[in-house]
Amino acid sequence: MEEILCPFCNLNKTKPLWKSKDFTYVKCKNCGLVYQNPRYEFSYLCKNVYTEKYFLYELRNEENFYNLMLLNIRDSDFRLFSERFKKKKRFLDIGCATGRLLKKLREEGWSVTGVELCPQSVSYARKKYKLKVYNSTLEKVRFPSASFEAVHLSHVIEHLPEPVKTLCEIKRILVPQGLFLCVTPNVDGFQAKLFKDKWRSSHRDHLTLFSTVTLKKMLEYTGFRILKQFSYGGLAAGLGPLWLKKILDKLAKKFNFGDVTAFLCEKKSL
Repeated sequence: MEEILCPFCNLNKTKPLWKSKDFTYVKCKNCGLVYQNPRYEFSYLCKNVYTEKYFLYELRNEENFYNLMLLNIRDSDFRLFSERFKKKKRFLDIGCATGRLLKKLREEGWSVTGVELCPQSVSYARKKYKLKVYNSTLEKVRFPSASFEAVHLSHVIEHLPEPVKTLCEIKRILVPQGLFLCVTPNVDGFQAKLFKDKWRSSHRDHLTLFSTVTLKKMLEYTGFRILKQFSYGGLAAGLGPLWLKKILDKLAKKFNFGDVTAFLCEKKSL
C-alpha cells in the first residue's frame, strides 16, 4: 500500500468517504475528487488483478460489455467520427480487453489498435481476431504524436494511478480535433449514493472514482473540449424488479444521475 496526494490537484486536504475491509476512499476538499488513500501500488495490481481470472471474467461478459460499448458510441453520436474523418480513420481502444469492439470497427473500415494490461486478453485478441494489441500501458507504448483520429477509454480511467498523465498522453497522440470518448462509473450517481461502500464500483482496483463534475474539470484541464456528456444506469440488474429498473434507467438518462458518466470530447486546436 502507498500513501498519495490527490491525483488531480496534488494536495493533501481530504475527508473520509467510504471504508471497506482493505481500502479506504477519501474526498479531496479542494477539487472534490474521490480516490483511494492509502491504495494498492499499481505494480501489485498488475501482477495480482489483471491475470487469467480477469481475462475469464472479460470473456464471460464479452458480448454484454461489447453491446454496452456500442450503446455508448451510439449515444455519443458516433456519426461525428465518420463524418469528421474521411481519409484516415485510425482508432485506439485503451483497455481493449478481448478486442471485440476493435473487430467491429475494423469491419466498418477503421484502422484499429488496442492497448491492454492483461496478457491473456492480449493473446486472445491477437489469436481470435488477428488484432494489433500492445500488452502495456499507454505511456510505455509511446505512439508518435497525432497517431489517431479517435481514442476510446471505457471503464479504464478509474483504474489508472495517474489519470492526468494518461489524459495528456491521449491528447498528444490525437490529431487536431481528434475525438475522445471517455466512460467511467459515476460516484455522484443514484446507486453510489444509495449503496456507498457497498456500491459495485467500490473495489480495490478502482483507484479513483469520478463524478461528472470532477471528470469534466480534469478533461478541460488536460486540453479537451467537451462536445457531449450523458449518463445511464438507474439500477443494476437484479437489485430490484424489472419494472422499477426500466423506470429508473429512463430517469437516470433524462436527469443525468446514472451509474455511469460518459464524455465525448475533441482535442483543442492550438
